[in-house]
Amino acid sequence: MSDSAMALMFNPDLFAQGQRLATAMAASQFLPPHLRSKTNEKETVANCYQVIVQAQRWEMDPYQVAGHTFAVGGRLGYDGQLIAS
Repeated sequence: MSDSAMALMFNPDLFAQGQRLATAMAASQFLPPHLRSKTNEKETVANCYQVIVQAQRWEMDPYQVAGHTFAVGGRLGYDGQLIAS
């Protein structure tokens, strides 16, 4: 795991910043349905945070990564176009 992804997860200030970004992402109408807030906002924010951490590992824009995700059987997947890039 990259140092920046570790910092995002374990540094309290960066974690709070990531949570704010995840909350903003969850409110966006332009994300896939599985990452938009509906009834369980905490779960949706947590899912967006997972995308942010992965995007940090790959040094990519979290909104772009989010647009290439899908949910199947309770798991988050990434499409081949994203992985190839």
